[in-house]
Amino acid sequence: MNQKIIALAIAFLSIFSSNSFATEKPFEYPVHILPDSPSEAYGPFLRHALMSDDITDMPSYVQQALNVGTRNLQWLDFLNSRRPDQIALTKPGDLPSHPINKPNAYSPLTIENEFKVLSAGIPESMRKIIFENASFTDTLSIPVKDYIVWAKKVDKLYQIAVRWTSLAPHLATYARNKVNDIRGYYFLMKESDLEKKLKNWNSLSIDVQNRLRIYLVNLCENSSISTAQCDTNLNSAITQNDVTGHFAKYVTKSKAIYNRYFKIAGIRRELQWTSQNANLAVIPFRQTDPVIQNFLAVNIEDEWKWMGWQLKLDFQSNAPVHVEFKAGVVPHVNGIGGDTIVMDKNASLNEWDVQWTIRHEFGHVLGFPDCYVEFYDSAAQQMVNYQIDVTDLMCSRAGKLKQNHFTEMKSAYYR
Repeated sequence: MNQKIIALAIAFLSIFSSNSFATEKPFEYPVHILPDSPSEAYGPFLRHALMSDDITDMPSYVQQALNVGTRNLQWLDFLNSRRPDQIALTKPGDLPSHPINKPNAYSPLTIENEFKVLSAGIPESMRKIIFENASFTDTLSIPVKDYIVWAKKVDKLYQIAVRWTSLAPHLATYARNKVNDIRGYYFLMKESDLEKKLKNWNSLSIDVQNRLRIYLVNLCENSSISTAQCDTNLNSAITQNDVTGHFAKYVTKSKAIYNRYFKIAGIRRELQWTSQNANLAVIPFRQTDPVIQNFLAVNIEDEWKWMGWQLKLDFQSNAPVHVEFKAGVVPHVNGIGGDTIVMDKNASLNEWDVQWTIRHEFGHVLGFPDCYVEFYDSAAQQMVNYQIDVTDLMCSRAGKLKQNHFTEMKSAYYR
């Protein structure tokens, strides 16, 4: 690890410190951190990357984005330590989302371009402190609302730089994950008169053909076929006037991948939901501190209910499902349908993000996967991520429990 990265790690750890993070390794790839996570969620994520043997160097502008992002957060903490009215860059329902029709694409080049735009446009008083390392001030020379606008832009760039730094050593893994990019299937299913358009391909305008071509090639890629071969296959189908056949050949596999993002992957045998009380499902949960039990019950039971139906936690001494608190970890569950929810001991239970997180993580305990997609586009040389449904609890921090969760729960558990 070079000296610049070591210096960056030291600077970063000064604001996200923990006595026990060095022994924690909760990361697997693909990693479990939603694309709309706030900066504090990236703390353990970046610590792990900076201390990993996988990190040997990083592009200059990525390093600079990490530096100014860290500086930005340090100054925010400094300001708030001296203000009666606290400045917040995020609030519930105000986190950036990346819907399927507006995916987030990032790379060292996009980070460099955004860094240059920010450094040129940010107010002079902020640039001196954040970009040029001038001493912190305890007052602002611009309106707070303007400060927040620019601080959020710097923070967004910081988050992207963290994500790239952490995932860059694993690009081969993420390149393979492109097979799970279901945008072709998603948009084809929303296409009006699709069957008619495919049958009458040659009568379509060039613009419509080009748009549908992208979707049809992607549909083929879901069958683990290269982009080049899929393009060849589609051209052959067009020549034979059988675009409908191309669609029919690959749509089943694409549909299965899409559905997998919303299907329960592992059923918990101890969960009880029977016709004797059709509006109540009960799951045993291991007893813990009364304050923690209240936090669990209030948040999980508040989320996991639907139209008169309610899921209840039954606290028992030997229940397999339990929560552990460890300092400096990214919250996670030990696998889909796992028993162990791990939460960050340093995070306050009063924070909405922590309350949302336990609701989301409990979804994994019940067998639901995440429903966001992230992969490395080798041709474009950039990472791409999007949330299939930003209103879904398992896709996005803006999401909530939806009818499909209840329907899937009933299919899997109701007896």
